[in-house]
Amino acid sequence: MDVRTQKRLDEIGTRFIRRTVDQLGELQSLAARLHDGDHAGLAELERVTHQLHGSAAMFRFEAVSAKAGKINALLKSFEANPANWNLALIDSLLIDFSDSVHDAAASRHRRSSDNRLEWPDESRDAETPLD
Repeated sequence: MDVRTQKRLDEIGTRFIRRTVDQLGELQSLAARLHDGDHAGLAELERVTHQLHGSAAMFRFEAVSAKAGKINALLKSFEANPANWNLALIDSLLIDFSDSVHDAAASRHRRSSDNRLEWPDESRDAETPLD
C-alpha cells in the first residue's frame, strides 16, 4: 500500500474514532432503554455494536472491535434467551468499550501530534516521504 493510500485510510480511521466517541452517549441511551424495560432498544443496540465491531476491525482498532463484538455477542444471546438478561454485565461491558474508544482516540491524537502517520500499525515507517 502506498503512503498516500495509508494517509487517506488514517484520515478515515480518525474520523471513525471521533464519531465513535460522539456515539458513546447514544449507546448509553440505548442501555438506559433496556433498564427501563424497552426491549426494542436491544435490537438497536445490537445493530450499532455489530457495525462498530466491523468498522473498528477494518481500521485496526483491535481493542475497540473486540469489546464491541463481545457486547454484540452478549446481546444476541439475550435475544435468543431473554431469561438470561444481565443488565449489569451490559453496563460493565459498555464501560470497558467506552474506555477502549477513549484510549484509541487519545492514541490517534498523540500520533497526529507527533507528526507521524496515524495508522495503528507501528511497522509502517512514518518517515517515508509523501512524494
